Amino acid sequence: MLARSGPLPTRGDWAYEVKWDGFRALVSTEGRLRVRSRRGWDMTDLIPELGEISVEAGLDGELVAFGPDGAPDFPLVASGCSCDAQASP
Repeated sequence: MLARSGPLPTRGDWAYEVKWDGFRALVSTEGRLRVRSRRGWDMTDLIPELGEISVEAGLDGELVAFGPDGAPDFPLVASGCSCDAQASP
């Protein structure tokens, strides 16, 4: 499910999560590290920082870069991963 913006719930029986403003990624470390976008693009070689993961795991989350002010910075994460130009399905 893709995140979307909207007003925060006011009743106590609702939950929400923060939209981090990054790239959704599926990471598998079983055997060989593999990183795929939500569209199935292989992003493994575009994000070498994830090569430092040393546990066997399957992770589903948002890849986020934080700017100097500590806030999520989408242009920063996008510049570090030219996914549109280099990733392939």
